[in-house]
Amino acid sequence: MKHVGRWMQVYCAVAIVFIVAACGGGSTSGQTGIKGPIHVGELFPMTGPNSFAGVWLQNGTNVGIYEINQHGGINGINLEPNLQDTSNDPVDAVGAYRAAQLGHPNFYVGPTAVVSDAVLPLFASAHNVDFVISGSPTYDRMSYPTIFRASTSDTDQSTAMALYAIHANLKHAVLFFLATANSSDEVPPLVSAYKAHGGQVLGTYLLSNTATSYRSELSQAFALHPDVAFFSMTPTNGAILWTDMRQLGLPNIPWVGDNAGGIDDAKAMGLQLASQLMTQTFQTSPAGPSYGELQADWQAVVHNNSVTPVSIVAYDSVIIAALAMLDANSSDPSVFIKSITKVTDEAGTECPTYASCVALLKNGTKIDYEGASGPMDFNQYHNVFGGFNELGFDTSGNFTTVYQMSAAQLAAFRG
Repeated sequence: MKHVGRWMQVYCAVAIVFIVAACGGGSTSGQTGIKGPIHVGELFPMTGPNSFAGVWLQNGTNVGIYEINQHGGINGINLEPNLQDTSNDPVDAVGAYRAAQLGHPNFYVGPTAVVSDAVLPLFASAHNVDFVISGSPTYDRMSYPTIFRASTSDTDQSTAMALYAIHANLKHAVLFFLATANSSDEVPPLVSAYKAHGGQVLGTYLLSNTATSYRSELSQAFALHPDVAFFSMTPTNGAILWTDMRQLGLPNIPWVGDNAGGIDDAKAMGLQLASQLMTQTFQTSPAGPSYGELQADWQAVVHNNSVTPVSIVAYDSVIIAALAMLDANSSDPSVFIKSITKVTDEAGTECPTYASCVALLKNGTKIDYEGASGPMDFNQYHNVFGGFNELGFDTSGNFTTVYQMSAAQLAAFRG
């Protein structure tokens, strides 16, 4: 019986080793070398009222994967997407994360603002490398060491909205924002910056995203005689709002929005009217080689020209993770995470594309990846900063630049 007991101990020990190896996927702690498969976890809202954003993010991530795979992968190993639908619901998002974990992603892109509070603690406890897609001011001083935000904060976006309105001498505002976390979080920094420079907020209306009419709120707001309306809407809710506005015969005033709805907001208002009244506030995208590379990849993968700013952020996140793996010579998240800030450090040699950055790394040159969405210089809270453009639309739905705001201008305006 003693011999049986010893064999059982050996069997159990071996079994435990195999179980641990299986749960660890393709990497073990401290692993060197690039080893496949390399999986990209995608946590996006593919169903529900924000599914349009899920499509944007999936496109951006997959275009980034295409860019890398078309240029030799990561030391010859291709990236593979692992998409899970969060439905823009915190409970569903946790389930989506659990499902994604079964595929052992090397890093994640997402989730978005509404569900990020539910998922980010799970990333942190599991030491997952993640590029969150959330502008929430909550993350302006992030304390999660494995999580990065390659998009600018809504604090900066809100400041840019206020700056543009003051620049245009629009100083009597009403606000129409959905009563959701990702929209309503933009209100305090917007109001603060706007008031600090002489703007008056006549009324703030936090709208239900399940309402079928906003006539009451519109009538109250326009009775105050505003000369500008700030907004953050989904295209679905915007279509209700602007239909009510037209039917009530309300006066035409400028509408200054965030980047939530993009061209779909303009279509919801009607392109003819939007070309006269609507502008939206987007992080500045350079027109240089990085953005040009993205556009070429986008055509090859998505087959249209509708590149949205949030798609660009997802694209940059994938490129940064791949470059970090190359720099660290490891696909193990616990190793390559240390290179994420290295490959984007402004002290390095600037490189705008994956291929050009890889060439420099192979020559032993320290690099500074300049993203398609702008500089990717992470601060101590793993946030990036940049300028903003105020964009309008023509009657064909193309963006037109109305006003440009540098990061220095925003910092000075915010004080």
